[in-house]
Amino acid sequence: MRWRLTLWFASLTLLTCSCGLFAPDCRTRYPTRNSRSVTITEGAWGDVWFWQGDFMPGCPTGTVKPVVREVLFYELTGLDSVVMANPGGPFYTRVMSRLVAATQSNARGFFQVRLDPGTYSVFVREDTLLYSSFFDGEGHIFPVVVRKGEATGIRFNITYASAE
Repeated sequence: MRWRLTLWFASLTLLTCSCGLFAPDCRTRYPTRNSRSVTITEGAWGDVWFWQGDFMPGCPTGTVKPVVREVLFYELTGLDSVVMANPGGPFYTRVMSRLVAATQSNARGFFQVRLDPGTYSVFVREDTLLYSSFFDGEGHIFPVVVRKGEATGIRFNITYASAE
């Protein structure tokens, strides 16, 4: 009788643990998007989020927080029009394309800027460098398309301090 009780208890423990009932909360918490703050009718708006820590599969322990950063919009830019701070890295010392607009995100990470219709490349300033880590399939750095009469929403993720 005692061995049956032990077997039953062991089975219940194994089932409970494997179902995650006692597992830690492994969901990454993301900031709220600021879509209700948009007041422009043509241009770009978005959120700047800083990712820090471990986001590897399993149980990520990193944090994602909105941050204040200068957000810069250049004419559509490819790798042939930038000077990289480190080969293959997401940091740049210079962008040779024309700067079209600059703004700053607020404490909620929100920014907006009026822009004419067109395609632009987006960077943020990190200390003395520019950062952008997203590319399209044609080698353009963080392209954003603004259409006539529309405000295009983006999320700019700063991920250099995270493991993904």
